[in-house]
Order: sequence, then C-alpha cells, then structure tokens
Amino acid sequence: MQFVGLLSVWILSILFTSTDVGVIGNVPASGCAKGDDGIPGAQGAAAGSEIRTEEAAGKEELQEGYRYRPEDDRTYYVLDLPDPIGKREWQRYAGMLILGDAQMRLFEKLHTAYLEEDRRFREKEVEPLYEQSAGISGKGDLYQNLETAAQFADLISAEMRLLDPLAAIEARMFTQLEPYLTEDQLLRLERVRKQRARICSAASGSEFPAGKLDLAWAIRELVDAGIDCTPRDAETFVATLWAYDVAATPLFERRYEKAMRILRHGVPLRVEAMVLGATAADDEGVRARALALKEEYYKDNREYALVAKRIHDLNRRYLDLLADQLPNEAAEALVTRFRDRAYPVVFPDPYDFADVLEKAASIESLPGEEQKGVHAVRIVYEQQHKAISDRMVDEYVAWHVEIVTRSGYEFEPYEAYKTEMQELQEKRKEVAEVACSLLEGLFTPEEWEGLVEPIGAWRKSALAFEQRGERMMEQYGFELEWPGAYD
Repeated sequence: MQFVGLLSVWILSILFTSTDVGVIGNVPASGCAKGDDGIPGAQGAAAGSEIRTEEAAGKEELQEGYRYRPEDDRTYYVLDLPDPIGKREWQRYAGMLILGDAQMRLFEKLHTAYLEEDRRFREKEVEPLYEQSAGISGKGDLYQNLETAAQFADLISAEMRLLDPLAAIEARMFTQLEPYLTEDQLLRLERVRKQRARICSAASGSEFPAGKLDLAWAIRELVDAGIDCTPRDAETFVATLWAYDVAATPLFERRYEKAMRILRHGVPLRVEAMVLGATAADDEGVRARALALKEEYYKDNREYALVAKRIHDLNRRYLDLLADQLPNEAAEALVTRFRDRAYPVVFPDPYDFADVLEKAASIESLPGEEQKGVHAVRIVYEQQHKAISDRMVDEYVAWHVEIVTRSGYEFEPYEAYKTEMQELQEKRKEVAEVACSLLEGLFTPEEWEGLVEPIGAWRKSALAFEQRGERMMEQYGFELEWPGAYD
C-alpha cells in the first residue's frame, strides 16, 4: 500500500488541477489534427475522451481519409502522425506532476525547446510526405488502381519510419526533467507518459465502440465541467486508475500497429483482390487468387477489430470499477457519457421510462402501499430494461467486429442484425408501456394528475423518434428503428 499511498495526492491533483490556460495553434505539418489540449476532437457530436482524427475544414465535404489544407489550397491523404504536445496538453501534464515554481519554469523552457525541435523535424521530414500524399490523392480513387495503392503503401511505410524520431524528441523533454523531480513526482511522470502514449496511439484506425475512448480523460472532462469527482476512497481509486493505465496503454499501442498494418498491407491486398475479381471471368485460378487475397485482407482487419474489442471490454469493465468510487452525480455522468458515445444506436433510449418512475417515487403524499408498489414497478422495469439494453450492446459490438473485418465489402448478416436490433428496441418499448400501465393502476385519478407532465414528455420523445423513422422511410425507402439512427 506504500506505492498506492504515494499516488493518493497525485490522483487528487489530476482531478482538481485547473487547465484554464491559453491555447496555441497546432504545427501545420502535424499528422492528425487534434485539439491543443491533447484530446482529439469529438467523434461526431461526442466530446474529447473519444480519441479520434478530426478533419480540417475545407471547401467541400471530403471523402473519409482525405483532408483539405487551406494554407496551400490542396487535398491530401490524412497522415496518421500524432500532433506535438501543445500548450494546453503540456499544462495538464504540469498539473498532474504538481510542479513547484522553479520546476514549472524549467518544464516550460524544456517544452519550448521541444516544440522548436519538433517543428524543425516536421518541416524537414513530414512536409515532403504531404507532397507525396498530394500526388497520390490527385490520381483518383486508390482502390481502383494497383499502382496508386502501392504508392499509398509506400507513403504509410515512410510515415511509420518517422514515429520513433518524433517519439525520441518528445522523450528527451521528459528525460531532461527527471533529475529535478521528487520520488512521487517520478511516479506521476510514468502516468503522464502512459496517457501521452494513448493519445499518440489513437491517430488511426476504424471506429469501434469505445475502442478509442480513454476513461482517464473522460473523468478529467467531468472535472472540467464542474462536477465533483472526489473519490470515496482515494487509495482504491488511485490503484484502480493506475491499473487501468497499465492495462489500456499497450492495447492502444497494439491497436495503432494493427491500424497502420491495414493501411500499409491491407489496402494493396484489397485493391488487387478487387482488380482480379473484376477480370476473373471463368478463370478459376484467378478467382481463387482473388479470394485468397480477400481472406488475407479480412484477417488483418479482424485482428484490428479484436484488439479494438479488447479495449472496449477493458473500458466497460473499468467503467463500473471507477464509477463505484465516484460521488453519485459524477458516477451517473461518467456512465451516461460512456454509453452514449460507445453505443449511439442503443442509447439514449427514446422509450426510457426511468424519469417518470423517479418522479412517481418522489411524490411524498402517496400512501405507504402505493409507495411500495411504485418501488416494485421501478425495480422490475430497471431489471428488464437493463437486460434488453445489454443484449443490444452485445449485438452492436459483435456487429462492429464484422463491419471492421469486412470493411469495403457487402455481406449478408446486415439484415439479421437489423431485425434483431429492431425486435429488441420493440421489447424496450413494450417494457416501458407495461410499467406505465402498472403505475397508472396504482394511482387514483387525482394522484395521476401529478404525473401528467412527465408522462406527456415521455410520449412526446417516443413519438418524435418514430416520426423521424417515418420521414426516413418516405425519403429513402427504409428506416432503422433504434436510437441514434437519425441523429
């Protein structure tokens, strides 16, 4: 427990250190464009704990994998290199280390020198890759041409050769700081390095439920939002968060390696398979070669998907462990944000009856027997709702393994998945309707008047969801009957 005891002050510093500082712009030649706080921008409408690539603004909607750079009015393939540590990210790390005034001044000087060395390296080594990238993107769809696909693979190989030199520049900054840190500050520095490693390892790869979500940053977001995250037991919380860092970091790094292999190795495989498949005609040998290439492509993608799923499973497991140590408001916010980001087609449930049941349970004037009845309905509803939602989550995650594995190819299981999700969503609706009927049976007409407003809001939300589905059917000829489908 001595090690945990040393870290207790550290976790509190992470949670309560202010990060309201100025922001400097990213170096134009950086790889993926993340925010200067070191947290990549939100996935769609999600916030920063979901680590991801953010496309720069452009003149028009670009295909996935492309970026328009306004400084030279050209379009490039995205380079999956981590951005340098900007001012705000540096400020967070300084806060995590709990530096004294002299240490802070030293760290600031080291950071300034690091940024200059990083800038010079990127101007010399990264900018030529942008020129190479622009030349490839100008040749059209890389999935239609073997020569272009091979050039793209060479670009990715060249990009990967820059990872170690960039990491070495960054490592020197931290190494030069080490002699001036105390023993417990050195322990905190290890966590800084792990969090930075996860940020650097999140620059590439297909999306996967919670496959790029960092729970440590998610908790930091809650603090930034003014939510009290004081742990119930500091030592237990510190130990849990440290264990998460140790387990998550190598998985993030492994996921990045798999993602880059798909770009370097999988893209040419897919293109060759497609070209051969289009020209095979009746040649069984050519068809067999195309099929073998496709299966090799699937193998690379599946390995990536399974690593991403391991990150998802780790996040899902540690979510409960960390939430249990937080105050109720923070725990609820953490769980809600996690599930809404990780499973957007499952949450939020437009038919969720929980708010109405909570309102009913809060009516103090109810007789004792009615209060017991409301409590019983609430327990049964929550159990049933959770069971159905958990099944939807499992279906959604399993489906993503197949989507990522077969990326770029159509396949049959979609209809079965869609049907299963629709049936489960209908069950959630039925469970809510039953809970509503049971609740109404417990109340007198006068008591029921107190629930007219929340019941009305619940029905309005459900109706709006269903109407969006009807509009999709009219406009596109199909509808997806689960949450998030039209958002």
